[in-house]
Amino acid sequence: MKKLILMIILCISLFSCSTNDDVFTPVNIVPILVGKGSLGSSNSIPAQNVVFTESNSWNSTLALIDPIYIQTLFTDTNVNFNTHMVIAAFDVVYLSYGHQIGISNITEYENYIAVKVIKFGGPSSLSAVVKPFYIVKIPKSTKPIVFE
Repeated sequence: MKKLILMIILCISLFSCSTNDDVFTPVNIVPILVGKGSLGSSNSIPAQNVVFTESNSWNSTLALIDPIYIQTLFTDTNVNFNTHMVIAAFDVVYLSYGHQIGISNITEYENYIAVKVIKFGGPSSLSAVVKPFYIVKIPKSTKPIVFE
């Protein structure tokens, strides 16, 4: 009787374990840096995390940034939106240097892409009006972007 019960349990265990080759494994996406640093008080970009999937909204946002910041803090502003999209994090305005924002990782899951935005640093003794930002581009996707 014990052998029969063990055989039944073993059979149930074996049949309930199935291999599913369709399981999606999360993938870390390596972004390409577009620009980072701190904008001055002369811009009117609100604090936000935003995704740009086409050139009109991207160019409109770039137009709000002083060209000197684009020259010194951006590595590349030309984006081929047929192959890439832009992810940007704009922080609030601070009254001292030292505050920074970044994107620590971007992970693609089965149904969405997660973007981890981090804030670090803190106030310094140097007074200035600054607005930290961090902008990257990644391969184009139709999956929704979720900011964490």
